[in-house]
Amino acid sequence: MRVLLIIASLLCFDCGFAEQSYEKVSSNLTVLFNKVENHEISIADAILAIDENDIDLLLKPSVINPENSKIIAEGRIACTGAVQGVLCFDLSDLEKYKAEGKLVIWVTDNITNDDLCHLHSFDGIFAINEDPSSHAIIVTRVYNIPCLTIPPNVFRKGNCLITPSGTYKHGDEVTLDGFNGRLLSGKVPLHHNIDNAFLNKILAWSEEYAHLAVHVNADNAKEAHESLEFGAKGADPRTEHMFFQPDRLHLFRKVILCKDVDESILNELKELQRADFIDLFQTMKSLPVKIRLLDPPLHEFLPQQEENLIKLAKDFDIPLDQLKNHVQDLQETNPMMGHRGVRLLLTRPSILKMQVRAIFEASLHPSLTGESVVPHIIIPMIISSEEVVRVKRLIADVYNEISHTEGKTFTYKLGIMMETPRACLLAGEIAPYVDFISFGTNDLTGQTLALARGDVYDKFLKTYLELGLLKADPFSRIDPAVKELMRICVTQMRSKNSQVVIGICGEHASQKEGVFTCHQLGLDTVSCAAFRVPAVKLFAAQAAILHPR
Repeated sequence: MRVLLIIASLLCFDCGFAEQSYEKVSSNLTVLFNKVENHEISIADAILAIDENDIDLLLKPSVINPENSKIIAEGRIACTGAVQGVLCFDLSDLEKYKAEGKLVIWVTDNITNDDLCHLHSFDGIFAINEDPSSHAIIVTRVYNIPCLTIPPNVFRKGNCLITPSGTYKHGDEVTLDGFNGRLLSGKVPLHHNIDNAFLNKILAWSEEYAHLAVHVNADNAKEAHESLEFGAKGADPRTEHMFFQPDRLHLFRKVILCKDVDESILNELKELQRADFIDLFQTMKSLPVKIRLLDPPLHEFLPQQEENLIKLAKDFDIPLDQLKNHVQDLQETNPMMGHRGVRLLLTRPSILKMQVRAIFEASLHPSLTGESVVPHIIIPMIISSEEVVRVKRLIADVYNEISHTEGKTFTYKLGIMMETPRACLLAGEIAPYVDFISFGTNDLTGQTLALARGDVYDKFLKTYLELGLLKADPFSRIDPAVKELMRICVTQMRSKNSQVVIGICGEHASQKEGVFTCHQLGLDTVSCAAFRVPAVKLFAAQAAILHPR
């Protein structure tokens, strides 16, 4: 009741849809801060009156006076922000536009595995048929690329975008407004400045109240550094994102395609990963860096399109038919429940050992002398304590080898991703073998509700939501069944291992309702993309105020 009265008195938010702009947020926050300074409201009341869009508008470019712009098309907001650029339909033109100094807004029907290594090169994405909960869309949020999906009455024809307002072609100048879900004609003026005065005060207030520590899903030192400015308390990198960089992708494809992997190739990969981890450890210093070992199925790293297969066969001097057969052999009917995560690491232990060596060697690098670096290793997709025990032995073998070579002992911690219902229900058996756990709620949701993320929205999920068969998109809000599995897991874990640190790493950790659930379940950490750290810190503070522990 208190927060509703405050918001109403401030007139911060209108009923129904309101244009989102920096000017409105700046005005509203000025009023809010003045009320705190004049002791008209408390800091706690002020925290409750701030909205996540306010945070995003302080951090990202936004359209000035969006109501005065010509709308080309509207779509579902996948990632907020705004960008002026040229429409690009073909990846072959990406380098040309970049060389000309132009920002590029990519128009695509769907984002394939072949496209993932190019995503970071785009400044905006307009994905016509991409499921808003797909892995590719999640990656756009990790990269903080303004993105709209599934626009109604819009389709692509060759290098043209057909919309209700007209036809737009390759190279046309447009503005993508990721705050209001619109593609606008021409270069619309943008507000670019980050408002540190507003942001710093909100972060300081949030720090006073929040119980949850906010970590960042940073795969490189740059993202980690950005998150530290927002007060992140740790980093949770996913190593597969590192493999998608072109130089590593080429090497890793050799590992996948060679029956007997040349040790020198694995060593090259190890050195690249080692350098990444050194950078992360140097950036985060004594803060925890929880490194998730390789998770996706191997076919995700191989090309799917004919022209890319031909190029790869030529590069590796492999007959094209043989390469196609190999790619086909790796395909699975349901890869998200197949040969991935710990299953991949146990059947290809050379990959596991290579990654662990890179982590341990990085943590012992001379540049880190004097820092209390304790590497944290996460095993993905666990279903049993037996898997954990087997992996612990393999990691211990690498530890003993490096400890002997370096002539010193060191400390590391082992954790697991809680991504399967079985692991949650048997958490008590797993608890004695781990130092920490992290819920992977994207996969846990898919397995609990029998949903294939990224392949269900248009086929039936949209209809289920319209009919009220599901109250919300379960990939956006934590489903009651998933929440119950998390509760069971937390209870069992705490009863068998009082020192265990429990966190969450998934899309739900970036959403207000998800953060509230994590607070109420008694979790210790939440992990999100770098640009979401301020908003998640705000949610954590709001949860602590409304639901005291």
